Amino acid sequence: MNKTINDIMERYKAGKITVEEANAKLKEAGANFSLDPNKNPGGGWTKEEMEEGFIPAPVETPWWASMHTFTGAVAWQEEIDKYIPEQDMVYNRPKYHGVDVVKGALRYIYAEDGSCKYQPKSMADYDKDHGRG
Repeated sequence: MNKTINDIMERYKAGKITVEEANAKLKEAGANFSLDPNKNPGGGWTKEEMEEGFIPAPVETPWWASMHTFTGAVAWQEEIDKYIPEQDMVYNRPKYHGVDVVKGALRYIYAEDGSCKYQPKSMADYDKDHGRG
């Protein structure tokens, strides 16, 4: 996600903007997703969906696109293979609750509640691999 989209999501999670305002801003920013007001405000997923590793993404996008959280770095369409998470490590979250796992060029960070994010082991390497700095 780009920095603008991350900022919108942070403002929404903090309760500073409504879901309607967030969705309008996400659309303006070119996000490929929107928030569902019928689901919980903690990211748009129910607890059951998070436990099952549910990740919403439009059909035309890869399964991992909505998890692409490298702040302001690279759009998922331009990501390189070594920075794409493994499906099992995202969908089999209960196995990893509360654990950090390093695999390949990625670090997976699993919270106790089952949510998961991933990031490059080294942002310097990530930037270099993407032709920056």
